[in-house]
Amino acid sequence: MTSFFKTKISLSLLYPSLIALFLILCFFFLVILTRNSVKNISLLKDALAARKSDNQSFLLLTASKDAAALTSSRLGSILPITDNLIKLPQDIKALGATLGVNAALIFGNEREGKAAEPGSIIFTLIAESSDPQALLAFLHKLETSRYLIHFDKVNRGKNGINYKIIVNGQIYTQ
Repeated sequence: MTSFFKTKISLSLLYPSLIALFLILCFFFLVILTRNSVKNISLLKDALAARKSDNQSFLLLTASKDAAALTSSRLGSILPITDNLIKLPQDIKALGATLGVNAALIFGNEREGKAAEPGSIIFTLIAESSDPQALLAFLHKLETSRYLIHFDKVNRGKNGINYKIIVNGQIYTQ
C-alpha cells in the first residue's frame, strides 16, 4: 500500500506541477509575444511619425513652390523681354533730354536666363551735362525706372566745361 500511496501522492504532485509548468511556459510565451508586439507598435509609431514629418515637409515645399511660382510670374511680368529693349536707347536719350543731360546707351553681350535666374544684357552708358546735379538726378531716375538695372562701375570726369559719367552695368531680362 505504500506504493499505491506513493503513486497517488506522486500523481497528486505531478498534475499541479505540470499545470504550473504549462502556465509558466504560457506566461513566458505571452511575455515574448507582448514584447514583440510592443516593438512592432513602436516601429509603426516611428514610421507614422516619419511619414507625418514627410507629409508636413511636402506640404511646406508645395506651398514654397506655389509662392515661388507666384513670385516668378511677378518677376517675369516685371522683367522685359530682350526684344522689347530695342527702344531703350531712345528712351534713355529722351529721359536725359528732360534733365539737360546728353546720354547714349550702347548694348553689349547678352546672357540667357536660366530657370532660376533672369537673363541680362551688359550695357555702357555715356552721359554728359554741364550740371553735375542733373547727372545725379539722371542716374537716380534710371535706378528707379521700370527696368531692373544694376550699375557695375561708374566713372566720372570732366570734359571741358561739361561733367561726364561712363556707367557699365546690366539690365535684367526674362
